[in-house]
Amino acid sequence: VENQPSYIVFTTQIPEQFRVKIKDKNINLINYSYNNQLDSLAVDFNNYADANGNFRLSSAELQALLINELFSSTQITSVIPALIDARFAVAQGKVVPVVFSADISTAANYRSLAPQITPDSVLIHAPSAILDTITMIKTKYFEQHSCKDTLNLTMPLQLAVGVKSTPSRIKVMVPISRYVEKILNGLDINVTDVPNGLNLSVFPNKAAVSCLVDFSHYSEINAEDFFISVSYKSIKNAKQKTIPVDIISYAKPGLVDNIKLHTKEVEYIIEDVTNE
Repeated sequence: VENQPSYIVFTTQIPEQFRVKIKDKNINLINYSYNNQLDSLAVDFNNYADANGNFRLSSAELQALLINELFSSTQITSVIPALIDARFAVAQGKVVPVVFSADISTAANYRSLAPQITPDSVLIHAPSAILDTITMIKTKYFEQHSCKDTLNLTMPLQLAVGVKSTPSRIKVMVPISRYVEKILNGLDINVTDVPNGLNLSVFPNKAAVSCLVDFSHYSEINAEDFFISVSYKSIKNAKQKTIPVDIISYAKPGLVDNIKLHTKEVEYIIEDVTNE
């Protein structure tokens, strides 16, 4: 449908395809097959819409449009469906976010990052009763497994009858990277939450961490990216011989995954330094 205003939406379905049977000389039929001359049919919205919300092409009008695309010797024997009889409404509009609906898994040693959606929101038009219920629009469902390469997709949207989106398709890029294991030794164990007048020493005072690293950023990950600590508050009683070690933070979360702390607990000594 051509020249359809953005604020007009169809509340009943328009046929997406027609089946046209024709009769003619063999050479003309062959030309249709090779040239895809009947591949599409343009219908001007303004010529067939009325003020009451009806969009209708009779059988004769539909065949007249088709005849214009055919050789003069061609006869139409049937058209299915034989006519177009749809309803439309003047719609209100609003902008809503787009959600990528998908099930994507990667091959071993690969990881996928958050999809990048362009645009991340679309302008939709729909009758007010429908528009008020819409808070987001999903893409058509996409599924792919054992991926090793970044996905670049053009995705249609899931639009109910009576809803129009501008644009009707969006681009989605799903970054997929190879990850390898990296082991970092000699990370300082920081001591926190020690009351004034006390000193908390831990043995050992270094720890080891392993993680999966985006292969292309392997050299960028180092020990200084991790903050590892023990807390004085984790000491519950005088008989406790060890205290747990925790990873408090790491600087580059988008580049690493599956972080494992090899040093889970350490021994400690508490000294009174009040008189020092």
